[in-house]
Amino acid sequence: MKSYVGCGPHQIRSVAKLLLYAMWILCFAGIAIAQQEAPADLSPDELVNRLMAVTNQKLTREVEQERSALMEALWKQGESAIPAIVSGLSRGNDVQRVYLVHTVARIPGDSSTSVLVEAVAQTSFPRAANRALAALENRTINRPLSPPELQALTDQVRQKGVIGAGLASRVLARCVEVPIAGRLTPIVERFESELISPAEIGRVVGSYVSPRVFARNQFLLAFSYLGEPAIPALTQKRCQATGNVEIEKWWALALGMAGDRSVAPYLEGVVRNDPDKYIRCTAVSAYAHSAKQDAIPLLESLLTDTTESEYKGCILIPGKVFLIRNVAKDELATLRREKAATSGQK
Repeated sequence: MKSYVGCGPHQIRSVAKLLLYAMWILCFAGIAIAQQEAPADLSPDELVNRLMAVTNQKLTREVEQERSALMEALWKQGESAIPAIVSGLSRGNDVQRVYLVHTVARIPGDSSTSVLVEAVAQTSFPRAANRALAALENRTINRPLSPPELQALTDQVRQKGVIGAGLASRVLARCVEVPIAGRLTPIVERFESELISPAEIGRVVGSYVSPRVFARNQFLLAFSYLGEPAIPALTQKRCQATGNVEIEKWWALALGMAGDRSVAPYLEGVVRNDPDKYIRCTAVSAYAHSAKQDAIPLLESLLTDTTESEYKGCILIPGKVFLIRNVAKDELATLRREKAATSGQK
């Protein structure tokens, strides 16, 4: 985990991974302590039934260790365990569903992704639904959403607090079988509401930018997932904001993240001259997405930038945090990988 987690929109992924890994560590720590293993001869259905029974017991160290061992035994069986987990989810309470969601989240593939989407839509089990949403952060949803699933996700974009709404926006943006309007409209509307009436949040663990910039960055990564199809709507919003320098700037940042090359010169000016160093940090990512390979000279020049963050996102990492250079380094590495991949295809 890099020390500059949360500096710009692309580091939102790292914040989410940090939180998800932490949840997994808490759930599975008992295994390493006790070296307890679930019986090898149990079927997935038996493992799920036992896990649900153990979850209902009073929490002790032994219960926690058995629960962790059962979860590990299930996810090690991979996709073959999914039908049993789905059966458990259909009859479990919110707490039981949380641990079943944790388990299926560790199984890769479209089948487990589909189960997580279904769990997000079960809003009568809010804890499990929230865990499922977090587990979808870095997954592409390659199937159409049912009307209840789409409604549940768009409701979260519109109604959750800014951090939760940002997460829901990023998940919705990666529902690639949902028509672009069904994904774009709620995200644009919520982003606009945050520009007009910013949410009040405190310092964020894992972030080295100001809370205001961090809150708005939640949505910029979603625009990068939506890509070019989002450009016309974002351009219209930017035109409507003409005269409001601050809001117009954020729509330009959104356009940059969506890959609009026409805003690259403007974003270069933001990177070089904006008085807010945290907006400059965000603009580095937006400029890289916009200018693409043409961004490399400016990014290289930023590798010696000495702009420091006053926010210490993680107290375990000492020393200065040079946020501009760190984001530039990340974006430069991404562009070089893309160039190498393109060259290799020729």
